[in-house]
Amino acid sequence: MRQDPIDPELLDHLAVEFGGHGERAVGFLQTAHALLSGDSTESLPRLPEAITYCLREAMKTIPASQPVGGGGLWRSASRAVTDARRRYELVRGLPGEDAEGALDDLLAAIGDLDLVHSQEGIHERRLIAVMVNRTGALPVASGTAPIQEYQDLLGELDEALHGDSSMDRARELWGGCAAILRQLFLPPEVRHLELESLAAVESPSADDVHRLLPLIAGPNHLRHFLSRIATPQWLYALIDTGILDPPADGEPWPVFAAVDRVAPDHGPLVGSWLDAMYDRHPTDAGRAWFVARAAADVGPDAAAVLLRALVDHGSVSGIATIGPFAIEEFEPESPLVEQLADVLLNDAPWHAAYHVDPVVERLVDGTAKSNASRRIQLLSWKLRSAASSEEGHARWFSFERAGSVADWADDHRDDRFSSLLEALVDVIRRAREWVSTDEILAIIDSLPIEVRGRLRAWVLSTSPDTTLDVLIEELSVAISHRDPTGDDLPIVDRVVAEAATREYTEPWLAALGPAPTVVEVAQRLPSHELTEEWLRAYHWTGLLPEEAIGSWAQPAAVIAGAFGRPVRATLEKRSRVVGGTGRSPISLEELAALPVSEAVRRVAEWRPDGSEWLVSARELARTLEALVKADSTAWIASPVQIATELRQPTYIHHYLRSVAQAIEDGARPPIAEILDVIGLVRAHPWVIEPLGRDDFDYDHDWSGAEQAAVDVLKGMADKDLGFGGRDDEVWQVLAAEARNRGAPSAIVSEARDPLDYAINRRCTRALEVVLSFMAHEFRITGTARQAAFDLLEEALRLEGSDGAEHRAIIATRLGFLRHIAPQWVDDAADLMFGDDAPPDLAQVTADVAIKWGRPNRWLFERYRPLLLDAVSRNVDNALDHLMIAMLWTVTGYSVEENIAFLRQTPALLSDAGEGLGRLLRHDDAEEALVATAVSFWDAANSTADPDALPGFGWFAEVGQLDTDLWASRTMTTLDVTSGRIDWSHKVAERAASLQPSTTTLAIMNGLIRGPSDEWDKRRNVERAVELIRAADELSETPEYARLRTTLLERGAL
Repeated sequence: MRQDPIDPELLDHLAVEFGGHGERAVGFLQTAHALLSGDSTESLPRLPEAITYCLREAMKTIPASQPVGGGGLWRSASRAVTDARRRYELVRGLPGEDAEGALDDLLAAIGDLDLVHSQEGIHERRLIAVMVNRTGALPVASGTAPIQEYQDLLGELDEALHGDSSMDRARELWGGCAAILRQLFLPPEVRHLELESLAAVESPSADDVHRLLPLIAGPNHLRHFLSRIATPQWLYALIDTGILDPPADGEPWPVFAAVDRVAPDHGPLVGSWLDAMYDRHPTDAGRAWFVARAAADVGPDAAAVLLRALVDHGSVSGIATIGPFAIEEFEPESPLVEQLADVLLNDAPWHAAYHVDPVVERLVDGTAKSNASRRIQLLSWKLRSAASSEEGHARWFSFERAGSVADWADDHRDDRFSSLLEALVDVIRRAREWVSTDEILAIIDSLPIEVRGRLRAWVLSTSPDTTLDVLIEELSVAISHRDPTGDDLPIVDRVVAEAATREYTEPWLAALGPAPTVVEVAQRLPSHELTEEWLRAYHWTGLLPEEAIGSWAQPAAVIAGAFGRPVRATLEKRSRVVGGTGRSPISLEELAALPVSEAVRRVAEWRPDGSEWLVSARELARTLEALVKADSTAWIASPVQIATELRQPTYIHHYLRSVAQAIEDGARPPIAEILDVIGLVRAHPWVIEPLGRDDFDYDHDWSGAEQAAVDVLKGMADKDLGFGGRDDEVWQVLAAEARNRGAPSAIVSEARDPLDYAINRRCTRALEVVLSFMAHEFRITGTARQAAFDLLEEALRLEGSDGAEHRAIIATRLGFLRHIAPQWVDDAADLMFGDDAPPDLAQVTADVAIKWGRPNRWLFERYRPLLLDAVSRNVDNALDHLMIAMLWTVTGYSVEENIAFLRQTPALLSDAGEGLGRLLRHDDAEEALVATAVSFWDAANSTADPDALPGFGWFAEVGQLDTDLWASRTMTTLDVTSGRIDWSHKVAERAASLQPSTTTLAIMNGLIRGPSDEWDKRRNVERAVELIRAADELSETPEYARLRTTLLERGAL
């Protein structure tokens, strides 16, 4: 009996797709087929076993084409276990949640983790990797489970090979192999044609389903099919197969493609199908999210499904957030808005959804005659719940009696109680046209008394047709049951203005209740034992006219003596919390309009006034500083006169700061006068007046002015303005400041490095100015005074944090010191970086020099161990310095030596590749440096360590690198890393910009099949499409065919 052969197109595809492994597999399959098709079996007694052997080798060879990294699989599998455990713990013991299903998922994840360690699972792992590499997604596991079938088939082949077999069994196994290979590896163009043919069937039968399932190996295949179905009948036909079930692991759901395709014309059918799909996993919140999201896309026809999900899982943020999104697609007047609001305005969904404004807005905007009463009722129910929750602003609503409920929520849109109250007020406003006042009052009477009383008062006071007797009665009830509020004011005003006095005095006096005597009140005041009734009546006496207070006037006056007189103004408007920043008592514009002398006088004469909030001398000094910066020429002409008139160190401090800035910007002040001002400041000539409460308001001493004076000296040295022959005087000032080490750094955090502390400490900032002074002297005289070097050496001998902070200033100027005094640096080298350094400070000094200083050949040559130590600890810039030392061909940093060191930590070697790419990406990178970098890349590729190479993706930025050379090295890297590379979008961009070649096609294929973030993946696919469309001349090459398969499988072509 002749056996049907495997489709030649499939065999050709296997050879192209899997290269040498594919050719080997095809050879075994062709041999098996030849043996099966032979005319006689008499001379071949072990023929069935021979056929089985060929089939087994073919089926094992294809998975062997895909390397499987243990570390990556371990991370993925262990993360899956962690996630599954978390999902189980979230639902364990909760009624209505699928705890058993979550436990099953956990056990399955543990099984997958065990599989990583199981040699028996190696073929399955490799086959999954093959499918992910080929299609970009995990294979489907429901409805059709090709990976499991493949694994089972391998088991059957092993069993048949080692036991008794027959030709019938061999033919059966041949059929199974042919079927599974077709399902998994059918050329995409052939698969797509068959899928599209089936998708056109309008009334699919069981046979159609049977034909479809073997064509679905991955979610992309299912998505391709569903995006082309003619009617929703396919959804119904496939529902029981499980292939359309939402994923439990957060992967994409291909059914969204079907919803987009058929929902516009078949909304009710799609909605009913989604309802049936929800029934399959009603307690699984993860799967429910997919169904709810699809229902939102369908719109009103699937609103019932969305409601089910919100009712069942409204506390799950992902599901709750779908509601506000969906409601915006419904007509505002629709009952569906009320149905969704009925769920979303509950406490748990409200907080889970984060942003429910669209729900409230839709509910309010859609208020109409047909639904007004329902919406008032709905909001009243929700407000009643929020008012009793004791959360947010509901807790102190009863204490905030001022203003009206109509403006209560202005500042609290994120608070449930406030938002619901605002919504209810807005709906009532709109409903007035159709709903009577009595009906509104009847609905809101179910609210708690604090809310009910205020709303009733607001409704009645804003209803022009309410009669006076109703208002009088309403206020009588209010007086006898609650404190007055801002909403009662309009009622009192209207009644007093329009009613006869006798109409309201009697009922209101009765409501106040019997008044206590003055003595009774006085006796209880010391112990604060006043009754609630007395206090309530006392509050109302501030609102009611005298004739309605009666005998309560005197006792209320006694209570007012202790608590203050209740006045109407306290209820008229709600108080607001007001924030602000400090401000100057005299504006910049005012001072700028004055002559300098007059502006100085105004500043000096100002004194604080306790009644002015947030006004301070500090803000006035800052305004002065801004003024001087804006007009420095006028303000630095006579610095002694200005400082003398300002007198207070707060103002002189900020004046000198602006002088320092002006010098930096190029101003040339009178040198002698500036030095006189500095001497004046250091003499502390005047008594400091208290210009505020604390040092935020003003300077309590002269230290701020002294530090600003040192900043001025730095500017003068940096700009080489000279010191008018007073260099020694300036040196004495700087030396004294640098040795004044008593004050700590202004930074107290322990998370910063020594330089952060140093630049915020008075003495080390002065040491920085010493270095500027040395630079000035060197530029003028060709040398720097010995006393300065003595001071530096003194600083280097300091220990502990003091030493670290002083060294941070010195180490960052190592190149400067080597320039002006190379011998001194050589002599002090061991004190800075060697054995003579105080304990633990040599490495600290090197770290700071590396992190903040320029690359230094001298440091590289002398102290390689310090640099390597910094690299191993990921000190900022240390790895770049190591690479620069290699590029400079410094002894000890050859390509081989650096590779030997870095490969001990593969991630560092990868980072080194990135660092080289960054260092050499400028257009004028020297050819020799690029050549050294390429040698380093070659050596890194030779390690064949996939974790050591991803960073070399940054070489795509090196424009000076020959394109062919770049392409070949990149391809080598991708082969080692299985497509994992950093900066992949730039790799794709460069590959696409080159003349198409088999190498660039292979690079693009590796990038798309390799792991990358979704954003890069999308851009890389776009680049690949551009490349393949420009590569028609290469269409017969395996590289072209593989890239085309990759793009077709992902739906990009």
